[in-house]
Amino acid sequence: MNIDQKLLNELKREMIYSDEDTIEEYYGVQINVYKNLDKYLMRVISQYDKISLAQWANNYEKVNELIAQIQLSEEQRKKYNRLLLNNVDLNETIDLRILMPKYDFLNDILDMIVTNRDVQEQLLSLSDDKLEIFKLLYSRLMQIENYYIPHITSILCKMGTITPFTSWQNQFYRYSALEESIIEHIKKGLTLSEEEIDNLLYLYTTNIAWNVKNYKELSEFTLENGIFFNSINHIISQQEQEEKKDIRAIKNALLLKCYGIDLTSAISICGRYDLSSIQMNQENIDLFEMYMAMVSIINERDPDLLLSAYKEFSKEMNPRPNFMRTIVFENALRKEFALNLNSVVYKCRETAKVVDDVPVFEAGTDFKMIVTAIGAYQSSFESQKNYKEYWNMPTIRSHGNCCSLIANNNLSMANPKNVIFGFSTMDESMLLLSSSKDINSTPTSKRFNIAQELSLIHI
Repeated sequence: MNIDQKLLNELKREMIYSDEDTIEEYYGVQINVYKNLDKYLMRVISQYDKISLAQWANNYEKVNELIAQIQLSEEQRKKYNRLLLNNVDLNETIDLRILMPKYDFLNDILDMIVTNRDVQEQLLSLSDDKLEIFKLLYSRLMQIENYYIPHITSILCKMGTITPFTSWQNQFYRYSALEESIIEHIKKGLTLSEEEIDNLLYLYTTNIAWNVKNYKELSEFTLENGIFFNSINHIISQQEQEEKKDIRAIKNALLLKCYGIDLTSAISICGRYDLSSIQMNQENIDLFEMYMAMVSIINERDPDLLLSAYKEFSKEMNPRPNFMRTIVFENALRKEFALNLNSVVYKCRETAKVVDDVPVFEAGTDFKMIVTAIGAYQSSFESQKNYKEYWNMPTIRSHGNCCSLIANNNLSMANPKNVIFGFSTMDESMLLLSSSKDINSTPTSKRFNIAQELSLIHI
């Protein structure tokens, strides 16, 4: 938290309690807009922070005026113009400081980052030394994980800060002492090993707050006598001696020992995925067995039985903590749901009937379809002459193709104002989240990591 962020936090508080906002329509959605901004902007020194405040106030007329006054270098202007080609609403969210050379390592995902003000603010809040640590983690992620966005947001939530400071994103466990120790280590000309970087990634992406205070403890974290294993063994030894046992602590230790996944994550994942409608086969049997074992541990109420299971499993299973374990497990579950969805949705296999030069297919009386209504959230939507051009128009509001799953007994969808596109199949990696409610299709949804919504839904 720096001085500039403190000032912005103070100004936002004043604006919230000022009753100076008005309600305006934004692509069919009602938003709060603060018009009387000049008296607040006068108190802000940095032009970049003025833009940030105007963006937060949803005063895009003032945003455009302020951005026009910024002098960019030739290289920064090239970046800006390239981003503008893919995003006509770029000025609503971009922090132009993200175009500085020290953030060049993020060029591959810059199109996505600039759509989320929170992610940019967290990045920009990092000191140069902490940014070097983040670069190490980012480089490692790019080597080993295709779907790295959830990891990036988890890391930034624990490393960076955001205004207002009452935000839930500022409430994560911090590793400030550990970061300072790593910075000292690097300044001595030393490097972090691949295993140490992986240990650090685990600390930043797990739900557990581990008490790792310095570089030495980080390097020894996954040793047999390190903090991870010693903490788990200590919990079990303590619970064996307690007359009134803490069943959650035992479950947490057992899940960590067997699968490297903490209880909070296990409950969250298993609560979102119900495999009862999925057919078990040779390809997914290992996934089913792991899922069912975790559900059994979560639902068990006998602490002594859990302690016995811990002793038994400890003889055969001893996985090291791995930051990828949780996301890989969840990705595998999501893939099964995508495969199942592909198998049940309607496909145009029959010969079409031609009615007024339009091919018409009979769907029958029992069908499911994945559809999206074009222009559903635009207040006025004229007929498009070229729907391919419309589909690929240069605007990025969210990073999901938001669809409805309709069926013969449930034809509800977003308000159709024109053409409706349907999908008969999807790539296995495309299903990010699903819900019985609207989850990410409104124009005000500007997220870098839409999978964060998964904590709210049931697939």
